[in-house]
Amino acid sequence: MTRQEALNTIWMRLLLVLCASLAICVPVLFVGGTVRVGLLVFLIGNIRGYVSVHRGLNDLKDEEVIGLASSWWSIVVPPFVGGFSP
Repeated sequence: MTRQEALNTIWMRLLLVLCASLAICVPVLFVGGTVRVGLLVFLIGNIRGYVSVHRGLNDLKDEEVIGLASSWWSIVVPPFVGGFSP
């Protein structure tokens, strides 16, 4: 796997997880009542986590990017941690 293929894999996985998060959160925003504020904070933090992953990709070596592309946990965990941290 080349660096570009690994970056494409990472991008597609991040997009998939973001779309899944939005698919779950958007209906709750319309029906959720008092849960809305917490959910919006979670979504904004989640997006912050995605941006953090993308910004960090430039500093990684080719082997590290390829290793990151092979692990779902390394891609999914930072955005969700960003979603829960203030």
